[in-house]
Amino acid sequence: MFVRALACFSLLTLLLAADPIALIVDTDAGSDDLMAIAFLLTRPDVRIEAVTISNGLAHVPKGAANVLRLLALAGHSDIPVYLGSVTPLRKAAEFPAEWRRVSDELPGVHLPNAGRAPETMGAADFLVRRLRAGASRAHDFGGRQLGDAQKFAKEAPFG
Repeated sequence: MFVRALACFSLLTLLLAADPIALIVDTDAGSDDLMAIAFLLTRPDVRIEAVTISNGLAHVPKGAANVLRLLALAGHSDIPVYLGSVTPLRKAAEFPAEWRRVSDELPGVHLPNAGRAPETMGAADFLVRRLRAGASRAHDFGGRQLGDAQKFAKEAPFG
């Protein structure tokens, strides 16, 4: 959570690089992740390339709407948002309904209307295409190069 402890402290070493680090943020759109995204949007050494929404604290469509509204508030409506699976990828128990309601509705938080919808391509298809296209300087939240993910994307029997 908290966007994987704010991309783990190991990402800090990447943030010190001269060129902005391109990140693809995968989030369950909980309030902790929204705060982390807002923080990342303020960083001149970080460029959010895209946001993918996973099933988790918020329901995927409502979480995407909240992220789009946050991006609009921050003046970053150019960042694409992709929807992931609306069901958990693993058969795990979902978060309690009340937690999900709060993440969906964000009571007391006032964000502008996004004026746009998420991308029509799904998150998985976007990630496969992005990795196949080459992920120069792409890293996971542990700060590791995405070489294995690139290899998977090139060898994947789909897309």
